[in-house]
Amino acid sequence: MIDAARAENVRHVVHGSVSNAGSFRTMEGWAAGRWEANYWESKEDAEAIVRDAGFPVYTILRPAFMMDNFAMPKAAGMFPDLAQGAIRTAIAPETPMVLIAAEDIARMACAAFAAPDAFAGRVIELAGDLLTLPEIARLLAMIKGKTIVCESRDADALIACGQHDGWVRMQIWMNIVNYPARPEEMMDWGIEPTSFADWARRHADMISG
Repeated sequence: MIDAARAENVRHVVHGSVSNAGSFRTMEGWAAGRWEANYWESKEDAEAIVRDAGFPVYTILRPAFMMDNFAMPKAAGMFPDLAQGAIRTAIAPETPMVLIAAEDIARMACAAFAAPDAFAGRVIELAGDLLTLPEIARLLAMIKGKTIVCESRDADALIACGQHDGWVRMQIWMNIVNYPARPEEMMDWGIEPTSFADWARRHADMISG
């Protein structure tokens, strides 16, 4: 894609990465090899390719956990028990999920394209809301009009029940490290981020449960 963009003399590239991509080597447990090295290093490499490609303007967006993961079809793999009225993960009840609506990533990209000088060389962490899973379960239950329980389970048990081991390890990572993105950074750019409650109301028909 970078080669194609350069061939067409593209002047401004907005690249989507992930929150914490710039500081993962300082994460607790990184030196011990606890986390997914290939995942984080690949994100860093992709950002470097964009930065070093020679575009007149580039902008890097680093979104946190997408709210859209609670909607189908993604939810079928990430929250497989939601259709039966339960959210079962290894995420601790007190761990905040750092959430961003996919549409807000697009809003930030549009803002960057509209004002390239202001966004030139900027690396922006994206989050719209912070909620614990019990809070998310209560919101979804209210919106869907059904009982939705939230349970914190042992990681091995979740994997044995079919959850992908990489996703379960990410749940544990959230308990220990988590995304540094916060909604205030989007507000600093003049964009009011979408709350999870607003997102869930507008996508209620795509949420199982």
